[in-house]
Amino acid sequence: MDKQPTSADSKFSLAASLIRLIASLAVPLVLVGALLWWLVSQDHLDRTVQAQANNASAAFALTTDGLVANGSDGLVVADAAALDARVSSVLGPLVGTPLELRIVGFDGVAKYSTSPNEVGEITGLSGIAADAVRGSASGQRGTATGDLQPMVYSLPVVVDDAVVGAARLSVADDPAVTSATANASSMGYLFGGALLAMLIALVPMAWWSLGEVRRQFRKTRVLAMNDNLTGLANRTQFRQRLDEALAAAQRSDDRVGLIMVDLDGFKAINDTGGHAAGDRLLRRVAAALGEVTRRNEIPCRLGGDEFAVVAPRIGSREELASLAERLHQSLDLNVDFADGRQLRVTASMGLALYPEDAATADDLLNVADVGMYAVKASRKAKLPRSIRSATTR
Repeated sequence: MDKQPTSADSKFSLAASLIRLIASLAVPLVLVGALLWWLVSQDHLDRTVQAQANNASAAFALTTDGLVANGSDGLVVADAAALDARVSSVLGPLVGTPLELRIVGFDGVAKYSTSPNEVGEITGLSGIAADAVRGSASGQRGTATGDLQPMVYSLPVVVDDAVVGAARLSVADDPAVTSATANASSMGYLFGGALLAMLIALVPMAWWSLGEVRRQFRKTRVLAMNDNLTGLANRTQFRQRLDEALAAAQRSDDRVGLIMVDLDGFKAINDTGGHAAGDRLLRRVAAALGEVTRRNEIPCRLGGDEFAVVAPRIGSREELASLAERLHQSLDLNVDFADGRQLRVTASMGLALYPEDAATADDLLNVADVGMYAVKASRKAKLPRSIRSATTR
């Protein structure tokens, strides 16, 4: 007699399922949580740094008030000694002990510096963020020296509401920024650990699926670059291969041939036998093009009953005409129907030769199109001189 599942068994099974679900989601959840926490911490750090930069900018404005002017030659520091005193008495208590202060005019000359040998030198605006030149303060963590990691602020120098220069202020470690940085770093470590754990958990799955991904990639690439019905290169690949052939020809001083092909009588096939008959004919045409062309020549279906052949490194116009003649003969097709009717399909062609007929892909296409439609309009499906004269400039 089979044992019937009890209520306890059902609860145990449910609990086991929940445990498996939680286990499978644990690493991703930790990763997402750590990422969100790190983003919040990083945002808090950015806001803290910007707030401190704004405070530093306000303190700097008080420090330089009345001691910086906009002269005829640009930024002028009126009294360097008084500014030295204010840096110690005003700027220091507000933002922290200044380690470095350099004020630079837009001419790139240092007008004031806590390193006196820099004054009058062309220091440029190196180390000063572009925001300061536009009138906005910004800050960033400086390079650590021993246990000291300073804050570096880029500040605008404003006189009468006009920005006349920029300053670089380096101060001792800021406790608020240090705390925010520590939080962001901790979250970064947690995020990195969670990411590493997730990667380790995903390695077997990734290894197993790699082959499938490659197969899907190849399949997608084929679908993107080839015609679904005939397997020939599609319009996208046609243009890519034509551009590549022309680029190679420019480097090696070669010729490139282009043959545009349009079927004559295709509509009658569709009208008589339906789209299925038309599709069969298009596949026959594709097979014929593949048989006639050589390995380096690229047959393409551009859409509908329009085809093209790109012939890189073609030797001459005569060689291109010979290829077109072979194509023309292979595309003289009879289509039989179940009711005994038979319809004939031929092809109109236009030829163009780089560089004799055109220097660009668009112009080459235009020359071949004009030739093809001229032949089609005159209802001459055969190749010889009519095509050559129609495509020769």
